[in-house]
Amino acid sequence: MAGFSKWECESCDFKVETSGFHEFYRDDHGELRSYGHPTATSKEVKEKGVKGFFVRGYCTKCNAVKVAITQEFNSPIYNWHLHISSDNEVKSFKPICSECGTELILDFFEKPCPKCGNIFNGIPVPEFS
Repeated sequence: MAGFSKWECESCDFKVETSGFHEFYRDDHGELRSYGHPTATSKEVKEKGVKGFFVRGYCTKCNAVKVAITQEFNSPIYNWHLHISSDNEVKSFKPICSECGTELILDFFEKPCPKCGNIFNGIPVPEFS
């Protein structure tokens, strides 16, 4: 279950939603697809298994929320919450914008607002899906 955080600047109208880790699988074309919660129910999802994790972060250069893979398994995991085999290679990545290469911002706690420069205070209550 991934958490979403909604960030709103107190000084201007900037709003953005970022997220924690989400499981994904790859479809028949190799495209990233969200695995889903609370349990994967589609036949395709069950057959494909969990291929890794992604996040949603804010790209300051593109001024947009982007999806970035943070971990990808060599082989799909079908019971990932129970056991990841030691022979299954896990590749880890920094959350980077696929369009411009900028590292994504996952939270704005004590960071400047991209629009006005105001420093965000506090942490928003995350929503879960």
